[in-house]
Amino acid sequence: MNENLPLPLANDKFFTKLLNSIKLNRLNKSEMEAYLSKEEILKYYISNMGEEIAEVKENSLQQGLQQGLQQTALNALRKGFSLQDISEITNLSISELEEIKSRL
Repeated sequence: MNENLPLPLANDKFFTKLLNSIKLNRLNKSEMEAYLSKEEILKYYISNMGEEIAEVKENSLQQGLQQGLQQTALNALRKGFSLQDISEITNLSISELEEIKSRL
């Protein structure tokens, strides 16, 4: 937001974009090159954010699934299911199940 503008204009997206365009046209060659360089860097980061967001989303999903399997295993242990049966159902290893069982 530009502090020199009246509030209605400062909050107007179209006017702000127009003002930024005018400011860009006043840049000399070296300022414009520096601006474009920063803009390219910003575009690069923004384009890669999608990949990073997808990776975080996938990791979160996997973590959630793992927690769900562990909770299912815990519930099955409380019901008296054998470690072997729970391992076959959840695909958790016996050692993972023994660790979960130790928390009971």
